[in-house]
Amino acid sequence: MPGIIVFRALFRDLAPPVLLSILALAALSVSFLLFHTLAELFSIVIAVTAMVVATTSRDFTRNHFLVYLAVASGWCAAIDFAHLVAYKGMGLLPGGGANMSTQLWVAARMLQALALVTSPWFIRHQIGLARLHTVLGLLAVGAVFVVLSGRAPDTFIEGQGLTPFKVNAEYVIIGLLVLTLPLLWLNCRMLSLRLCATMTAVVVLMIVSELAFSQYANAFDWANVSGHILKIFAYWFVYVALVQTTLREPFRALSGAASTYDAVPEPTLLVRADGNILQANRAAAAAAGRPAADLVGSSTHVLFHDASVPGESCAACLAIANGGDPHLTEIAGPRGTTLECSATPFLAGRSQALVAVIRDVTDRKRLASLYDTLSAINRAIVQVRDTGQLLEAALAALVAHGAFPVVLVGRRQRGSETLRIELAHGLDAGDIEQINSFMRDPARRIDALGELAMGRVVLGPMPGEAMPGSLGWTRLLAAVGVTDRALLPIMEHDRLEAFIGVFASGHHQFNTEQMNLLTTMAADLSYAVTSLSAESRRHAAEQRANLSEHRFRKVFEASPMPMQLLSVSTGELVALNRALFAWLGYSEDELASTADWFEKVYRAPALRDTLASRWASDVEAARETGSAVTSPEIELSCKDGSRRIAQGSMTVVDDDVVVTWVDLTEIRRTEQNIRENEQRLRALVEQSMVGIYASISGIIGYANPRFCEIIGKPASELVGRDILDVIDADAAARELVRGQRVSIAMGGPGRQFSVPVRRADGTTMELGLQGSLSTWDGKPAFIVMAQDITERKLAEGKIAAYVRQLEGSMRGTLKTISNMVDLRDPYTAGHERRVGLVAQAIGRELGWPADRCDSLEMIGLVHDVGKIAVPTEILSRPGRLSPIEMEIVRGHVEAGYDILKDAEFVAPVAEVVRQHHERLDGSGYPRGLRGGEMLPEARVLAVADVFESMASHRPYRPSLGTAAALAELEEGRGRLYDPDAVDALRRLIDEKGYTLPT
Repeated sequence: MPGIIVFRALFRDLAPPVLLSILALAALSVSFLLFHTLAELFSIVIAVTAMVVATTSRDFTRNHFLVYLAVASGWCAAIDFAHLVAYKGMGLLPGGGANMSTQLWVAARMLQALALVTSPWFIRHQIGLARLHTVLGLLAVGAVFVVLSGRAPDTFIEGQGLTPFKVNAEYVIIGLLVLTLPLLWLNCRMLSLRLCATMTAVVVLMIVSELAFSQYANAFDWANVSGHILKIFAYWFVYVALVQTTLREPFRALSGAASTYDAVPEPTLLVRADGNILQANRAAAAAAGRPAADLVGSSTHVLFHDASVPGESCAACLAIANGGDPHLTEIAGPRGTTLECSATPFLAGRSQALVAVIRDVTDRKRLASLYDTLSAINRAIVQVRDTGQLLEAALAALVAHGAFPVVLVGRRQRGSETLRIELAHGLDAGDIEQINSFMRDPARRIDALGELAMGRVVLGPMPGEAMPGSLGWTRLLAAVGVTDRALLPIMEHDRLEAFIGVFASGHHQFNTEQMNLLTTMAADLSYAVTSLSAESRRHAAEQRANLSEHRFRKVFEASPMPMQLLSVSTGELVALNRALFAWLGYSEDELASTADWFEKVYRAPALRDTLASRWASDVEAARETGSAVTSPEIELSCKDGSRRIAQGSMTVVDDDVVVTWVDLTEIRRTEQNIRENEQRLRALVEQSMVGIYASISGIIGYANPRFCEIIGKPASELVGRDILDVIDADAAARELVRGQRVSIAMGGPGRQFSVPVRRADGTTMELGLQGSLSTWDGKPAFIVMAQDITERKLAEGKIAAYVRQLEGSMRGTLKTISNMVDLRDPYTAGHERRVGLVAQAIGRELGWPADRCDSLEMIGLVHDVGKIAVPTEILSRPGRLSPIEMEIVRGHVEAGYDILKDAEFVAPVAEVVRQHHERLDGSGYPRGLRGGEMLPEARVLAVADVFESMASHRPYRPSLGTAAALAELEEGRGRLYDPDAVDALRRLIDEKGYTLPT
């Protein structure tokens, strides 16, 4: 049988193309033109038919892959038709012939190959039909236009055959078709096996066909004939793939679905928007109690919905009338049932019909509600802390269920075996008190008390009047309509602690699933009560233990070190101290358990696994050794997202594990910064234009490229040697280098110095060195910067010579000016020179630089140059001068300023000369300047001038002496004269034996 089926399938698929091929070959015996016309027409008709079938059935099949292939085949057929009418001998197109028809042939096959190679993309994607026709149509029309306008390359030349362009184009087409095969096979799981095999045959036939078309030399060549025959087979298999997938298989599936319609267990209807039935299955007929044929035309609402509700108010009917999207509606059904009505538009909205399914979900709803009750009770079990709260939560959950008119909760009285109703729903206080009186009376108490005491759930109808207890509380409950009951015992270990009575009205309220749920509820409540009792006892024990742990807790909480307390047996967190919360930023609620700690603090999965696997061994090691076990460095996550690098120390005390954390974050961050800085330093050193080397214990450990360039040797010849050997230093240079090393090692500043160096090429240069103490590769090292300063040293020598020459010239000039003044005033000969020397000595005592002190000497030489402008008669008069003459003499400072102001000096010579007779209190001349307005040099010069004037001999009077001069200065110290300058002069005279220069 399988062989016959395969044969029939092959015959069905191969017979048409074989027959068409035979007809075409028969036409070949008449003329090749007739053969070509039939072969092309067969392919064109097949392609157009496939396009029509696939596109018109696309809304039903929704196969965009085949629609794309069908549309592409149709537009390729359009180009093939142009190829047919342009063929040589047809005479239907002006300019037609072998070349034009071949050009159109290449265009059609290229479009077809591109469509095939891109078709697998449409297995998972889709494109609008209009857009698809537009794109492919433009490509096809554009190709025909290019050919007809003569812009296409030649493909066939009479007498020569196919052009290289035609042959190469065929190979490109073949390449695209070959690429199609793996793309198609990669997506075969999305297609049927038959469709995948058929499309593979299509591509293979087209490849062979194109190979044949690349070989013929003239139109009558058998390669050309074979290519057309293979094209007929290829196009037929395209048609088979499209028709098989788009029509035959979907309609076969639809037929199968129709045959299973009656097998649907729920009432299923095909209805119009007005709710009238078009078709019904067997289940619908059974539910309505009428044959299925009689249901046609009847109202869905009347037959299956609650007839007491008007149709215009029925939610299911309104949903059907609105149509559109599928919907699910829940409504009340007849006889207190609950119905779930679903409706789905038939054939994607193109018809007003809907498929409606009606399910009776009454039991499911009751069961779901009972599940909700059980869930609520289980949540209460987790949340409450005593039995009373648990019983109240159970009552609230059962009342919320809504199906039980009466719920009673009884509890054993403390110190007694008597049960008492403590909570109730559905009965007033009088009824509750009466039931409690029955409970105290052994003759009228609950009839099922014995079963409850053994932990059994009692389910079933209320006992009749003949049963024991029926005259008591049973009759009272029957009076309020109760017919069924479920008594749930709540046990504490093996003793009845409480019970819950659930009472229902109407028969058969408790089916098997509901009974199982109620039994589970009773077991959960018993477990919870037992746990709460154990928890209460444990709590009491903990309170006693807490008294002894109080001191430890205070120390634990007050510790500045982050600490954890864990249980040895369970590994659970017992406590965390305040320092740890402040350290990581979490609150107590956020780190309430070990799971919280692992999730939030140990965020790396690998770290969690490692620490969890080491827990037992680390605890055992700490217990055995009695000492702390230290963890490796761990990365902890803070609440704000930052990371802490820390190390924990575990200590075991009885059943507790105390973990103390040490924060290493800043240390490691500093180390990282050091490493990064060192890397940056290395990069800078490598690229520096200054020579740099690192000397470790006197040996070169590193030399940058610039240093190697300066020395003239590669780094390989420098590293590992002493710099003194490298530079071939003499004894003086060696001593200088060693002295600098010792100075820097003892904390002194590194100063720049130079040593002569002989380069590798034999030339000598002056090498400038300046070092500092640092580290290199983690070791103490001298980091030395080196520069070739040969040219600079030569330039500095020349400049120094020039400076000495200029200074000599300047000093000689100023000396000449001083001699001129001496000639004008012989009574004070040598005064200016001595003032300059005294001022220079005071400056040195004040700690001024040498060049500034030398400037004081030069200023002293010319400080009275203005006396040139004073008449000689006044200067040489030995007696007291008149006020007018005194004013003339005082004018020498302004005259001196005018003489010197245009000369360029390093120091402010002219301004100091102008100020040397000013005083701190403003009593001086010529401008009456005060302390801060005077230049420091002018203050020193003023002290030196007064000292020399009083201590020196004059022709018109003897020397007043050093003591008198110092006394005058001390009297005016801070008022007339600069105190620092006066103090410096006194130290020179009193402590260092300074005397006035001669």
